[in-house]
Amino acid sequence: VSTNVLIQGIGLEELSDEQFTLFPQPTTDLVNLNYNGSDLSGVVTVRFVDGLGKVVIEEAIDISELNAGRTWSIASWSAGTYFLQVQGEQHFWQTPLIKQ
Repeated sequence: VSTNVLIQGIGLEELSDEQFTLFPQPTTDLVNLNYNGSDLSGVVTVRFVDGLGKVVIEEAIDISELNAGRTWSIASWSAGTYFLQVQGEQHFWQTPLIKQ
């Protein structure tokens, strides 16, 4: 089952890149995400989307997990550009992720 996601950002405030740390970039097997901002609270949705818009991973995560740092294994993914999206009730952030 594939899911396509298109987020227009209507009504959502975009968060700045300075609030997140994504590493290593590019990566071959693991990717780490830390959130060090204060705009998000509670549960957020984290999505990894491929270049065609297919959701590869989608998880509901308490923001405290991202404050502490969260790691995902992407070793089985094909090489290419993906997009990491974090969405709260009123906020949104997206950045490219390069898988080698």
